[in-house]
Amino acid sequence: MRLLAKIVMLTCAAAATAVLGVAGPAQASIVKCAERPLRAEAPDIVIVTCAEAEGDRRRSLSTVVNGTDQVIQLTELKALISHPQYGTTDCGVSWLGPGARAECVSPWVTVQRFSGNHVAGYSLVRVIEAQGRYTTVVGIIHTTF
Repeated sequence: MRLLAKIVMLTCAAAATAVLGVAGPAQASIVKCAERPLRAEAPDIVIVTCAEAEGDRRRSLSTVVNGTDQVIQLTELKALISHPQYGTTDCGVSWLGPGARAECVSPWVTVQRFSGNHVAGYSLVRVIEAQGRYTTVVGIIHTTF
C-alpha cells in the first residue's frame, strides 16, 4: 500500500508539473502531500491530499486510489483550499475499478502579502465499498512553502 501511495504522489507531482509547463511560464512548482487509508480496516483504499505552490499561487489536489480487487463507488470527491484564500472543486460521483484512481484539483488562489506561506488543503471523500459500507473521510494537509 505504501508503494502504491508513493507512486500516486510522484504521479500527481509529475502531472502537476507537466500541466503547468504547458499552461504557463516556466516556474518551479512545489508539491507536498499527506496520505491516509480510507479507514484502518480498508488500508488498500488510499486518500492522498496535496498542496501545490507555484510562485504566489496555491491549490490543493485530492486523489483516491482503489488498491483493492473490487469496484468501489465515490459518491463525493472534492478538493478544497482554505488558506490563503478559499476555493473548491466538486468532482462528483464515479466508480473506481481495481487499481483505478480518481483525481480532483481545486482552483488556484493567490497569496497576499499579509497571508504568509501557510497553506491548508483538504480532500472530502465519500465512498461506498463493495460490501456496502459507507465511509466519509476528510484528508488534510497544513504546510508552508
